[in-house]
Amino acid sequence: MVNEIFEKYYQQGQIQAQQRKWEEAICSYKKAIEIQPESHQAYIQLGDAFRSSGNLDWSIDCYIKAVQIDPKVGVSYVRLKRLIDHPDILPNQIERISQFGLEVLKERANNKQAQSIVINGLSSLGKVEEAIKFCKQIAYENNVRLKPNFVKNHWDESNKREPHFIIAGFMKCGTTSLYDYIAQHPNVLPASQKEIMFFNNENLYGLGLDWYRANFPPIPENSTYLTGEASTLYGFDSTVAQRLRKGFPNIKLIFILRNPVDRAISHYFFDLKSRGLSTSIDKIVSLGIKKVSQMKNVEQDINGCRGVVSAGLYVYFLKQWMNIFPKEQILVLTLEDLAKNTEDVMNRVFNFLDLPRHRILKPTKNNSGSYNSVNDEIRLQLSRFFKPYNEDLEKLLGEELCWQ
Repeated sequence: MVNEIFEKYYQQGQIQAQQRKWEEAICSYKKAIEIQPESHQAYIQLGDAFRSSGNLDWSIDCYIKAVQIDPKVGVSYVRLKRLIDHPDILPNQIERISQFGLEVLKERANNKQAQSIVINGLSSLGKVEEAIKFCKQIAYENNVRLKPNFVKNHWDESNKREPHFIIAGFMKCGTTSLYDYIAQHPNVLPASQKEIMFFNNENLYGLGLDWYRANFPPIPENSTYLTGEASTLYGFDSTVAQRLRKGFPNIKLIFILRNPVDRAISHYFFDLKSRGLSTSIDKIVSLGIKKVSQMKNVEQDINGCRGVVSAGLYVYFLKQWMNIFPKEQILVLTLEDLAKNTEDVMNRVFNFLDLPRHRILKPTKNNSGSYNSVNDEIRLQLSRFFKPYNEDLEKLLGEELCWQ
C-alpha cells in the first residue's frame, strides 16, 4: 500500500514536470519523499524540478541528499556536475558543490564522479592553477594504482603530457568497455578521468591546453608508452574536430559504432533512468524521425545533434571528421564485432596504436542493459528509417556492417 501511494505521487510529479508545472511537481515529489524518505530517485527528480524553477540552492540540497542515500548511483553526481555549468549558478554554489566532492573523496578516494566534480568546480571558479594541480594529482594516483611499475621507473614531471589517442564516438556504443580494454595494455597509461570533455565544453576549453594536458601522465619522449581519453560527445561536433586538429594534429582517433536501432533504444532507456522521462519511446522515436526529416540539408544540419534518433546517423558525423583528419589516423569499430571477436578487434586497436599484441583478461560489459520489452513495431520503424543512412555508411567505410 505504501509503495502504491509513493508511486502515485512520484508519477504525478513526473507528469507535472513534463508539463513544466514546476511548483506542482515539487509538491508531488515532496509527498513521495514523505512516504519513502530513502528514495534517491525522488530526490533527483525533486532536484531537477527545483533547478528548472530557478532554485539552485535547493536543487543542490536534493542532489547531495541523493548521493548520501546511495553513493554508488552515478546520476546524482552527474546532476551536480551539470549544475556547475548552469548559466545562473553563483560562485558560492559552485564552491559548495566542489567542497562536497572533496568530502566524498575523503571516504572514497577513487570516486571518479567526485573527482570530476572537483576538477570542473575549481576550473569554473577560475582557480586554474589549483585545478591543474588537482588534475595532475589524480593522474598520478590513477597510475600508482594501475601502472605502479611505470610510476616507479619513469615518472618525471619534466616530461611531456599529451594524449596519443582519443575515443571520440559514439555514446551508448560500448566506449567504456573499449577504453577499459585499451587501458589493460601494459603500455597504456590512464588519464585523470575517462571523459575529460574538454573540446566540447566552452568553459573548459577557455582554460587552455595546459589545463587539458594536466589530465595526462608525463611520458618520456620516444618511449613505447601511450595515454588517451574517451569523450564520446566529441564525435557529434565538427568544431571539436577542428579544435583537436589544431591542438594535436597527430592524434589517433577511434570511433565505435553500434546498430543504430539498438543504440537509440539504449539511449532512450538511459535518459529514462537518468532524467526521469515520462515521454513514451514511441513518441520520442517519432519526434526524432520528424526532426531529421524536417532538416533542409541533413549532412550540414545534423552537426551537433545527439538525440535518441539523430545520434545514429553515423555517416554524416564520420564524414565531418574524415574531412578534417587523414584517413590513416582514424579507426572505426563496431560494438557487435568487439563483443563477438574481442581479441581480434583489440589486436586491431593495438596495431593501430603501434602497440604489441596483448591478450585482454576477463572481458566485461559496462553500462549494459536489456530492453527486450520494446515492441517490434518500434524496432521496425527505426530499422526502416536508418536503412538508407546505414547503406551510405557502408559505402563510406567500404565494408558491410550486417546490422539487422
